[in-house]
Amino acid sequence: MKKTTVFLLLLSFIIWGEESIEKIDDKSKIENSSKEINQVKPIEISGKKIVADSYEITVEEFSKCVDSKNCKSENFLEYSKSKNRFCNYGNSEKKNHPMNCVNYYGAEEYCKSVGKRLPTTDEWIFLAKGGENNRYIGGNNIDELSWYKDNSDKSGTKPVGLKKKNGYNLYDMGGNVIEWTDSWLGTNQQYKILHGGGWSSSKSDINSSGKTISNPKNSLDSYGFRCVKDI
Repeated sequence: MKKTTVFLLLLSFIIWGEESIEKIDDKSKIENSSKEINQVKPIEISGKKIVADSYEITVEEFSKCVDSKNCKSENFLEYSKSKNRFCNYGNSEKKNHPMNCVNYYGAEEYCKSVGKRLPTTDEWIFLAKGGENNRYIGGNNIDELSWYKDNSDKSGTKPVGLKKKNGYNLYDMGGNVIEWTDSWLGTNQQYKILHGGGWSSSKSDINSSGKTISNPKNSLDSYGFRCVKDI
């Protein structure tokens, strides 16, 4: 009796152990598969290879730059200190929303702090098209792709990555926040160029060729950014 009991217990342990290992392996496969799906591959533009951030920079990410004193407080507006209720920084419920109410210099500071930079206007347009020719950024059904005036409930930004990605695995290239680029308008270096349209933009603004011109010191609630890295 004792030998039989020990044998059965041992057999049960072996079977349970094999099932556990199999489950762990399956979970690992799913996680690795997910990372591969969302991975942004290097893209060559004008003979230069870059990797773009898959998502717009979030409040949580930007907060680390502020905590390390690499991003200065004068370059963005804080939710609790600003009269603008749509500013995300400092709002505990919007950590996974895009960082907004940030000016060009704040965006530049953040990108530099993580070893990256802001894209040029030509790079941004190329990335937004995603290697495709669509009516809107990423496709032809704007509500599947972008947060803009008609579907944002006029309540400000939405968490990043909720809409469909474009052909280069980039999310929110159209809508949510208008994104800063590193390009000046003309040669007088007075205004910077932004692209993409934001949560309060009209449908006609959600296209890769449209652009917004702004003083680099402006920090509107519809302004945000993403970074690129040279490789």
